[in-house]
Amino acid sequence: MGALLAPLSIPPLAAVFGWEMSFIIIGALGFIWMGFWVFMYKKPEVHPKVNKEELAYILSDREAGTETERVAAAVETDKISFLKCFNYKQTWAFAFGKFMTDGVWWFFLFWTPSYLSTQFGIKTSEGLGVALIFTLYAITMLSIYGGKLPSIIIRKTGQNPYAARMKAMLIFAFIPLLVLLAQPLGTISPWLPVIMIGLGGAAHQSWSANIFSTVGDMFPKKPLPLLPVSAAWRADWVLCFFKKPRVSFLFMQGRAICNF
Repeated sequence: MGALLAPLSIPPLAAVFGWEMSFIIIGALGFIWMGFWVFMYKKPEVHPKVNKEELAYILSDREAGTETERVAAAVETDKISFLKCFNYKQTWAFAFGKFMTDGVWWFFLFWTPSYLSTQFGIKTSEGLGVALIFTLYAITMLSIYGGKLPSIIIRKTGQNPYAARMKAMLIFAFIPLLVLLAQPLGTISPWLPVIMIGLGGAAHQSWSANIFSTVGDMFPKKPLPLLPVSAAWRADWVLCFFKKPRVSFLFMQGRAICNF
């Protein structure tokens, strides 16, 4: 919902109060949203609205007994520290996957408004610009079905969740190639590149959601400090985008090379 409301709410806020205050207002709303999580979220085992059938379904994957879980069973009795995570190839697979792909999403997120302005003279603060950005994020909302495809594969083939997720992620990985059509189709209408970029973004987010799910497939059923690992591997992209307003980048040999 936030992705849909943002292009409708932030431009008017920026026009009335300035872009600096729009950041403050939206940030303050984030604390309100956090309050809902703090006071309303409960674990499925103790949630009053989760019945026995739903709880059994939620916990069913704990009995899957996949090969990666058996490999990790030796450490299930111990709490896994942040540094100890790096002893496992699964951690490196997760971190490398995030590092290689997250830059695509942030590139689209940051530069699509500039692309519309430069190529078509469309400002995102005006009616057509707001409609295009809203359409872009509306299409990316298709990513909420990203978790459905692995379920279909599991139901149709009987494969374990990890194998099904890998197949789904391979399919999602090919869809962003549609973005290569954005520039030539832009000669016809600005709506066509926005649709292509939206589909690429939706596929990327579906892929990203599934790689987060693989953590539960590859590691013991214990809390793991892998979010800092993901954030650390994404730091190069953040620095690359924020150093200067005009950035071109080349990704090579695991490093982000920025040209200004």
